[in-house]
Amino acid sequence: MTNLEANSKEGMNGTSHADITIRIGKRDDPLLLVYARQFLEHFGNPRGKAIVAAVGLKDRTASTFEAIMNTIKGALV
Repeated sequence: MTNLEANSKEGMNGTSHADITIRIGKRDDPLLLVYARQFLEHFGNPRGKAIVAAVGLKDRTASTFEAIMNTIKGALV
């Protein structure tokens, strides 16, 4: 399992970018950065909040991640 923190930071030119930090766990897996960015874009930015998530998936397919995103969306509505 990997713990991620994702924040949206505004640059000097006014554009925002994702600042992702791996707190604990695998640091060499680019897919985890994709997950963190997706969490931030779907759940953090609209609420103006940072995201802290623990990610540990055996099935790393797109359909599994989509199901997880839909479950979280359903829980937040």
